[in-house]
Order: sequence, then structure tokens, then C-alpha cells
Amino acid sequence: MDCDTLLHCWTSVVNYGIRSGGGIGDVMAAAMMNGSKYWARWVLDITFFVLVIIILLNIIFGIIIDTFGDLRDTRNEELKQVEQTCFICGQDKYDFDTRGNGWYEHIYKEHNIYAYLNFCIYIEKKNMTECNGVEKFVKEMILNKDIDFIPQSQALALLGKDLS
Repeated sequence: MDCDTLLHCWTSVVNYGIRSGGGIGDVMAAAMMNGSKYWARWVLDITFFVLVIIILLNIIFGIIIDTFGDLRDTRNEELKQVEQTCFICGQDKYDFDTRGNGWYEHIYKEHNIYAYLNFCIYIEKKNMTECNGVEKFVKEMILNKDIDFIPQSQALALLGKDLS
């Protein structure tokens, strides 16, 4: 082991101690059982193994695993939100399946997000002088980065209105 200075000694102990399966005792010279420092060496080896290898590394691995679990849970919640809630009106899928005409009818006909996107692109490319009143209002809101023109209230299918 490299032990010229305290820093070299510390980095060597950490480097060899963590990488070795049994701790720092695997790379140090073997202690003789009848030697005067055998029990001190035994305490050092066991203490390093218990404190660093078992406790400290398990705490670090536990934090890493817990963080990945939290990220997975957050991703699953966001995915559920996207799949179960209308992007336009914010109503739940369950409401449309029980009271309306169905979820797919709602998101592909009543609140088709691609129709809104198509309209926004159309308005953005259209010259302001060629816009009618509604288009001009929406174009000004888009330029101000305001999305209040998108309906965020009750869906017509849930109010009993016919979309035909």
C-alpha cells in the first residue's frame, strides 16, 4: 500500500478497502496469531468491514435505489395523468366512460389535441391583416404566450350536448 503521507494513506485505505471483498484486511500483510498486535489488527479489520463495507455502502446503495424508485413513481404518476386525463379540459377518463360518449370519442372528436395544434400553427402563419375577429384574438394571445383561449371548463359531452 502507498502510505508516504496521511493523504496517500487515507486514499489507499479507501481505495483498497472498498474494492476488496473482505475490506482493508485483504491487502494488508497477514497478522500472526501469536503476535502482539493480532487483536488490534482483528478489531481494525472487523471495524472497517462493518462500518464501511456493510453500513456505509448499504446506506449509499439504499439512497440510490430509493431515488430511482421515486423517479419511477413520479414517471408512472405523470404517465397515468397523461393517459387518464383530457389535456384540453382536464376531465377524467372515467367521467367520459360513465356519463359521456366514451373516452376515445371525446379525445379524438371533441377535444382532439391535433386539431388545436393545427389551428395554432394555422393562426401563427396567417398574416394579421387576413384574420377575422376570432383568429385575431387567438393570434394576439399566442403572441403573448397566453393559452386562455383553450377551453378548460366542462366538456360538452358531459353536459349532455350532442356534438353531431
